[in-house]
Amino acid sequence: MIKKNQTNLMAALQKEEGYNFRTFELICEGEFLPSDADWNYKDIPHLKNVHNLVEGFTAYAGNDFIGSIFVQKMFGGLVKIPLSVFNYQSAKNEQTYFTTLFWFILIIRTNYEQVGELQTKVTTRYAIAARGIMKFLLPVIFPLMKWSIKKNYDDLMTGDIPMRNRRGELRKMGYCFAGDNKDYSFVETSNIMESNLIAPQNQSASEFILLKDIVVGLEKQNPAFYGKADLFGFQAYKNGTVIKFFPRTCIHEGACLDNQKSGEIVRCPWHGRLHKPLLEVDLLSSKIAAVRLEMDEAGLRMAVK
Repeated sequence: MIKKNQTNLMAALQKEEGYNFRTFELICEGEFLPSDADWNYKDIPHLKNVHNLVEGFTAYAGNDFIGSIFVQKMFGGLVKIPLSVFNYQSAKNEQTYFTTLFWFILIIRTNYEQVGELQTKVTTRYAIAARGIMKFLLPVIFPLMKWSIKKNYDDLMTGDIPMRNRRGELRKMGYCFAGDNKDYSFVETSNIMESNLIAPQNQSASEFILLKDIVVGLEKQNPAFYGKADLFGFQAYKNGTVIKFFPRTCIHEGACLDNQKSGEIVRCPWHGRLHKPLLEVDLLSSKIAAVRLEMDEAGLRMAVK
């Protein structure tokens, strides 16, 4: 197997083809682990649900690589530029991407390192190359390309950093994820029906909440939220005499589901996974006195008494 990182590729292109490079770095930090960044960068389905300036079409994906066609939107979507992008894990906690645009080559390296107990720094290094007469134009074009890349980066981080920080919030509550302690797989992220959020070992159910108290709460606020925004909190919606209960957290990868109801379902904002009501109660005929959220091998369910 041949697997070259950004430095190796730059050296080969400079030596053998005479390419000149201009580079710059963009850095962000957040309260999450390197594995959360690794998952985020390999997570295929979130691209169409979270981001606005790029559309991704996967051509081929494996465990540590993916080949895609991206349609990059610029100037508010007035200009769309197609890009063929190859992305692969080039080292532990490191990914390398490359693409070409007209006479230019773009090679990107992203690495993530833990700098605190629950703090990770993500460094993305961009290298833009040109040769021949175009290398003399590169110093002129480089500021515009850097500006465009940074604008796209800012848009991506607007969606990505909250996803990583959300996982950090759940970790503070004692949660972990099925992908911890291993390298995430590009192709495995496509299965959005997996249950990858793992609850603390000492918790399997929330407290019972009286139905009459839920009714009072819904009179003040509809929907009403109970418990924490984790696997054992729930949200209640009232329509006429019917109350519908939904989870507050997606068991797939931990997305918060608060206020994500559309029609009769709740839709995960990260991956589009759909959640039907865990329980429906008609106040005119129900004999239910209290409800709580439980989890077992079969998944999440509402318990009643």
